[in-house]
Amino acid sequence: MIKINNRLKTIADFVRKGSVVADIGTDHAFLPIWLVQNNITNRVIASDINIGPCNKAKRNVKLHGLETNITIVQTDGLNGIEKYQPEDIIIAGMGGELIWEIINAGFFLVPLAKWGLSTPTTLALDRGDSVTFILQPMTRQPLLRQLLLQHGFEIIDERLSTDDGRIYQIMQVSYTGTPQIYTAVELLLGRHNIINRQEIFAKFLERNIKLWERKIKGKLSAGIDVTAEIELLVELRRLR
Repeated sequence: MIKINNRLKTIADFVRKGSVVADIGTDHAFLPIWLVQNNITNRVIASDINIGPCNKAKRNVKLHGLETNITIVQTDGLNGIEKYQPEDIIIAGMGGELIWEIINAGFFLVPLAKWGLSTPTTLALDRGDSVTFILQPMTRQPLLRQLLLQHGFEIIDERLSTDDGRIYQIMQVSYTGTPQIYTAVELLLGRHNIINRQEIFAKFLERNIKLWERKIKGKLSAGIDVTAEIELLVELRRLR
């Protein structure tokens, strides 16, 4: 049985049992292997844009005897993944902007024939509520949240995870077509993280407070207006 770290385990916790999973940017295919070995799913499409990670993934899948369960695909983002009809799509370990670019390029304004749909619409993802995204951005988390919400995605849930002293943010997202608005603090920390208040949240909050204190100090010394930043810092401190 393969072992995975806390970050990947938290991502795995969002995968719905029995769903067809696509792991975009799979690297070594550790997560797909773990999902199959633990009977979360018996079908995973593991993809990467580069041949090196794909070859590593193929070797690991073969080593564990899971070639019939896990398909390795070399492709850019979600290109070509639609033919496998994934239900849970994992995009993890990338910058928030890149994650959005992958979602946007893969699902918006593309021919419906790619998804086997006949009713005209501008969004190929409009297949009911069967598709969810599990996202773990390494950077620009507030921007990713803002882009998702602006374009009609709902953040269903979020969790924090820690490995080697770093705190990771994992989101479960689905498309509803209805734009939503978060406050600046909710974009920064995640509305569900604020509500859930995991044990690690206090440390996560304090790190953000210290970060914004440093940013404000730096901007003040440069003579830059910090009205918005101070308002955000006040809201962060209220969450203590």
